[in-house]
Amino acid sequence: MGLVDALRTKLREERATFIRSRMEPMKHLSETDRAQVEKLMDEMLEKVLLEPAQRLRGEKELRRKIQNVEALRDLFLLNREKP
Repeated sequence: MGLVDALRTKLREERATFIRSRMEPMKHLSETDRAQVEKLMDEMLEKVLLEPAQRLRGEKELRRKIQNVEALRDLFLLNREKP
């Protein structure tokens, strides 16, 4: 799994947990409303991921690209499976 895919997966898992905890007291929202909130959050997460992913893909210098990837892994704790 690539870095962006791993980050997307982590953010979606975090989003699901966040939504469950925050929407529990909002019983007045219909299932349609809840689905719309989830969809909006997914769209926002994609937007947040898109620009950095494009910049990373556009990086010409390999050393800098590797440093950026490793920094993202460290920041978002995506390197747990690595030694």
